[in-house]
Amino acid sequence: MRTACYALSLTMLLGLAACSSTPCDEALDKVESCGLEGFTLNDAGEECGAFAECQAECVIDASCNDIRGAVDAEENALTECLFQCGE
Repeated sequence: MRTACYALSLTMLLGLAACSSTPCDEALDKVESCGLEGFTLNDAGEECGAFAECQAECVIDASCNDIRGAVDAEENALTECLFQCGE
């Protein structure tokens, strides 16, 4: 269950990547460089705040395998990092 929540958090984080020149942007670029093209951006105009930045740093530091695994609700180093952002 926890893993599924953090897979959802990853999707939400990517929605926040509409900010320009932020760690959120870099995280979206990283996800795209890993071959995951199906994500849409949230145009709600939300800022890339501290929580989103923490999650973005997790994504930036993650391997492509961990990113793909997190999207598929697999528990791995990325999902653990995302979990720690929420503590």
